[in-house]
Amino acid sequence: MLLNLPSAVSVYVCLEPTDMRCSFDKLASLVQSIICQNPLSGHLFVFVSKRRNMIKILFWDRTGDLHREKIVLDVPESEKTCSCCGNEKKRIGDDVTEELEYKPAVFFVNQYIKPKYACPNCPLSLKMTDNSHRK
Repeated sequence: MLLNLPSAVSVYVCLEPTDMRCSFDKLASLVQSIICQNPLSGHLFVFVSKRRNMIKILFWDRTGDLHREKIVLDVPESEKTCSCCGNEKKRIGDDVTEELEYKPAVFFVNQYIKPKYACPNCPLSLKMTDNSHRK
């Protein structure tokens, strides 16, 4: 794999073995305490496992914003009609959950949007989708 980095970006390698179970926050604290750099600088910080067979790279892209794929998990059309009075339910909001996913060389966030519907005439007619899409 070849990385084309701007000339202003440096690559820092932590020479001490690192537990690969470390969170981003823990890696950021290692950048400050061991490498003596700012983890928000935009540089790449490389950590290796004890056996040197795994690496983790910490990088902040300066925006803090990942691309989001919006996946709408709507209820079937038949469930958008109130079973009590037969009126069409109105969309009253969304439940949004997010899941970080990795594709080789790309991080992005799947954003699952579950519309919520309710009949304006029947106070107990709230209908939401289930979580059957989850892995």
